[in-house]
Amino acid sequence: MQGDARTDEDTTFSNIQFWVQKLQHWVYFGACDPSMGKGESSDPSALVVGGMDRNTMLLHVIEAKIKRRTPSKLESDLISLQTEYKCQAWGFENNNAYEYMRSSFMKEALRRHVQLPLVGVTATVPQEVRIESIEPFVSQNPAMILFLAGLTQLLDELDTFPEKQSDHHYDGLSALHILH
Repeated sequence: MQGDARTDEDTTFSNIQFWVQKLQHWVYFGACDPSMGKGESSDPSALVVGGMDRNTMLLHVIEAKIKRRTPSKLESDLISLQTEYKCQAWGFENNNAYEYMRSSFMKEALRRHVQLPLVGVTATVPQEVRIESIEPFVSQNPAMILFLAGLTQLLDELDTFPEKQSDHHYDGLSALHILH
């Protein structure tokens, strides 16, 4: 970022690359890092959608909606994004009580006549390790994960990782790992 004294050696993610035009043949996938908290200190939930170009095997990140939500708002936002993108599958973190949430979200989507294919993903290693595992796919040239320039909150997480932040917990990057 402009005015940032850090070098590429000081950051985990460098050489971030962008896409500019959505293509009709992309296949869409989504990822959800849910949140159960509702206070200022709680983790935000993150919904990330990407378009996979099966010809080039490049993943184009299209949406990154990161904020604190109630479970009902998360459910509504998931169903809305599924209606818009018709994702082939959604990776959904199912640690803790999230497995129950995943199944109830799918039932509610069906009640609304929306297929919501939520696939449970269980985290078995710490968040930092999971996030660091996507670094080569973001930072290599050419990159395998490309970003829409307007995804400022997710791009900020990429820029500041792994610095400890008071205002976010890298849930967008966690969802990006699930998406990848």
